[in-house]
Amino acid sequence: HLSCEDEENTFAFGFRTPSRDGTGAAHIIEHSVLCGSERYPIRDPFLVMARRSLATYLNALTYPDRTIYPASSAVEADYFNLMSVYGDAVFFPAISEETLRQEGHRLEFQEDGSLGRSGVVYNEMRGDYSSADSLIGTALVSGLFEPGHPYSYDSGGNPETIIDLDYPGFLDFWASNYNPSNCRIFLYGSIDTARQLAFLEDSFLSRENPRWKPRQGGIGDVPVAQARTAPRREVLAVPPEAGSEGKTSVILSWLLPPLADPAEALAAELLGELLLGHDGAPLALALRNCGLGEDLSPHTGLDTNLRQPIFSAGLRGCKEGIEDQVEGLILSSLEAFAKDGIEAEALVTALHSLVFASKEIRRGSGTYGTRLMTRAYRSWIRGHSPDEGLAVSAPLAKLQATIEADPAWLGAFVRRVLLDNPHRTCLTARPDSGLFEKKEAAELGRLAALKAALSPEEEASIRASQESFARIQAQADSPEALATMPRLRSRDLPLTVDRVPRETGILGDRPVSLHPLYTNGIIYLDLAFPLDGLARANYPWLPLLSRVIPAAGTAGQAWDKMSALLTRQAGGFNLVLEAGTGSAKSGGALGSWAIVRLKALKERFPEALALGLDLLTCTDWGDRKRIFDLQSELCNDVVSALVPGGNSFALARAGAFRGGALALDDLWRGMAQFRFLSRLSALGSGSPSPEILEALAASIFAREGLRINLTAGPEDLPGALAGLEKGLGRLRAKRA
Repeated sequence: HLSCEDEENTFAFGFRTPSRDGTGAAHIIEHSVLCGSERYPIRDPFLVMARRSLATYLNALTYPDRTIYPASSAVEADYFNLMSVYGDAVFFPAISEETLRQEGHRLEFQEDGSLGRSGVVYNEMRGDYSSADSLIGTALVSGLFEPGHPYSYDSGGNPETIIDLDYPGFLDFWASNYNPSNCRIFLYGSIDTARQLAFLEDSFLSRENPRWKPRQGGIGDVPVAQARTAPRREVLAVPPEAGSEGKTSVILSWLLPPLADPAEALAAELLGELLLGHDGAPLALALRNCGLGEDLSPHTGLDTNLRQPIFSAGLRGCKEGIEDQVEGLILSSLEAFAKDGIEAEALVTALHSLVFASKEIRRGSGTYGTRLMTRAYRSWIRGHSPDEGLAVSAPLAKLQATIEADPAWLGAFVRRVLLDNPHRTCLTARPDSGLFEKKEAAELGRLAALKAALSPEEEASIRASQESFARIQAQADSPEALATMPRLRSRDLPLTVDRVPRETGILGDRPVSLHPLYTNGIIYLDLAFPLDGLARANYPWLPLLSRVIPAAGTAGQAWDKMSALLTRQAGGFNLVLEAGTGSAKSGGALGSWAIVRLKALKERFPEALALGLDLLTCTDWGDRKRIFDLQSELCNDVVSALVPGGNSFALARAGAFRGGALALDDLWRGMAQFRFLSRLSALGSGSPSPEILEALAASIFAREGLRINLTAGPEDLPGALAGLEKGLGRLRAKRA
């Protein structure tokens, strides 16, 4: 229990669930336990709680070696309601054979009489395996481990092997893994520890479940991988993506040795920051400037979620047959780093990134409690203390002392874990235009053969199961079953409204909103520039402007140097596009904004602000190559998002017909943006992008209409305001 004053309490039930095969048992169980339990015998308690709870976070997560069930709430009664439902779900689930058919896989006859397969996880993973990026990510991990190692399997499940999971195997996986002896319970927040322990004991841990089958000696950590003595090369066929023009990806991946010392584990993260942490980092820069591909592979970076970290670097949008050149470039860049060492300023930049990430209290995709939960489980699931995953200051101090005592230590570390480490794979992912069709044809062939081999009794059994399944699915939960679900009462709710403090004023000639809040020494600034008055034809260009501004150079600084400076001084600098319809009171007018967001440690805020204003007012529009490179990256990102994010694109397109803010969402993040970028890409170097973007920036980034939002600790606001007032003078008064 991380006991603190935060009233947004978090709990999580975490289990070691290493994969035994490619059936995705861990993933299917994650879904299945939430489909009714001993005390809550309804079909979908998770959905019911999502509707009747004030949860601020509610999820279930399958990792390659663990499964975690977290939830958060700022209402105490709600928190215990959620814990009751989740605890009963994981320790006393219904998980009938019908559940496996629903959540895993099932055979069923189609309307035309053919045999088909379905199932929630089966269908989900079929979608996942139709995405090139997902296939590459899976292959990068599995390819570094020998067959039979838990990490050699996709914990989500391979659609071709999910169908091998039978009910006895399904039940055995749960019974062996989901018992209290294999559970690590994480708590965070202000609720008294003893009270929570008593609730856990009374509700779950004092009860017995005859279906539990704890393993003798418990479930240990996944084994260390067998070290390889020579690098390998692999070729992966992936489905082509619209607009990708059949280009390949080439990625070099290393499996690092186990790093038991927290300082060494932090050194691996530092290495990732030094080499790839920003656009101007040496390995990232070498890859961007080599001309061998369009941009960095999205799989480039360090993965610390496994027992042994994986370091990857590569390119997408490559021509065929350049594996030797990409591999040689990466190895020579690492050799130069190991030999020449790192500049003191680059080390300061990387260390600043690590410190900032550890200090920031942010929500991200979850609550602050779930962020700490993730870090705690990373070491806890390995058999170490959760403190090791949470600690940053002590291992960072030890690492800094080591580097100061021996400046060559980092170079030697790179040589040991990468250059002299033959446990690496060079993966080439090549689009195969007929891959999806061939897989579909093979699956249809297997199903046709299976149907042809069915005896009359087997066919009747499938039809009977199908009818039974449909009948059960059509049944609503009884009022008696629904009544078992906990609910909030009016007296459970807080009587006071939690208000974010807000002070308004004028800074120079512009309105400003101030939020004096504890931020752990970080200052957050939003500069909201109105987009009203822009011609409609200019709106599709704004996502590209949003990509270029934070990543460009300035009149006095090349983009790679600017990237390093910005990373050294700021914790983040980006430009986001927002649109919304006003209230009826304000006339319901459509408002759209380009919002520049800057965050920095309080002691670095003046320098970070100066750099941000440099990028807004002195952008190097003459660097056409940089602008076209960023345009290509944006196009590749949108193309890669089409398959895994198909729902988002469809929703944006459907909403566009309603007009207003929904139409802008499609224009900026949907199919309209995809088509716009495709047309731009077809123009190549003949695109007028630099000139149009320069004119747009001049018409947007001015004090006219600007709104300011500043959040910081009460003691830090005056200094931040003074620096901001001085800096705003650099913006032109009127829009061009």
